[in-house]
Amino acid sequence: MDQGRWGGLQSSCYERMFDLMDRYYELENWRRSLVMLPPGSLALDREDAVALIAELQEAEGRLRGLRDALKLLLPMDGD
Repeated sequence: MDQGRWGGLQSSCYERMFDLMDRYYELENWRRSLVMLPPGSLALDREDAVALIAELQEAEGRLRGLRDALKLLLPMDGD
């Protein structure tokens, strides 16, 4: 059975991918919840909290991109 480029890591890669998707939707749910707060609500501050989550989503997206780029640097089987 050909396990592809990632060999035995294939199942753990899929698990991480689903964890990342779960995290994305969790952050999106938090963002939507904060947006529904009335302006002036005691949280951080509605606008600051929404901006903070947007920054976190962007940072996680960049980390995913870096992780994918690093995977390309891994040696292929037989190298």
